[in-house]
Amino acid sequence: MFNKQSLLPERGGFWRRLGALFVDALIIAAGLQLLGIPAYTASGGRVQSNILRYALCYGSSTVPPGVTIQPEFGPYYIHDCVDSWFGFPTGRWIVVSNQPGPQAGASTEVMVPIDANGRPLGSFSLDLQWLLIPVLTAYRIGFERRSGQTIGKRLTRVRVVQIDPGTGRFSPAAKRNLAFFLPILFPGWAPIGVSPWFRVIAAGIFCGVIVWQIATRRDAYYDKAAGTAVIRLGPHSTPVTVPASAV
Repeated sequence: MFNKQSLLPERGGFWRRLGALFVDALIIAAGLQLLGIPAYTASGGRVQSNILRYALCYGSSTVPPGVTIQPEFGPYYIHDCVDSWFGFPTGRWIVVSNQPGPQAGASTEVMVPIDANGRPLGSFSLDLQWLLIPVLTAYRIGFERRSGQTIGKRLTRVRVVQIDPGTGRFSPAAKRNLAFFLPILFPGWAPIGVSPWFRVIAAGIFCGVIVWQIATRRDAYYDKAAGTAVIRLGPHSTPVTVPASAV
């Protein structure tokens, strides 16, 4: 019986593929964070980037205009926090809590993003961290379509190749990446009122299926949908009979 699996070298393992994803995500995150430096200044703080940053908080004696604190909040402490990267501001927010300092686990806490002038951000504002997955998706599609390898895949020596003829309007690279990233965003799109536990369980099942498929050297569901496979490259790999340029 004809078996496409026998035509290809060993599939890329879990740690290689995870490492490639980490490197690629770090590249995009660093790029967006760098973009946030001039964007924050040019927009007066309405465009912020809080992906990779260092936060410093300073005590404040007044609540900024436009920030409302409920009367039942009780005694509270105000801190003005500034995100920065390489010493340049990329974000700012006010923390109002009933603890002497801003810390995780405060029983009552309010966080309000503010612009460079200390005013609460309105509807015309953007945090560049929301662009991380869309930009990462476009980056992977572009690189995989051209050569089958992103920078991360090149460093971890794996490559995407096409094993089934592509059909439809979308390229195999687009199909596999959209099929991978769209379910990741699904918990955030769930209707209001859906239990947080449902989101956690759904995300856990989704990640578990992918880990099981890759760890057992199977093609992940998104590769099956796109007719692709991720192969391992090395000095003892057998020749690839399907050109990576087809991706």
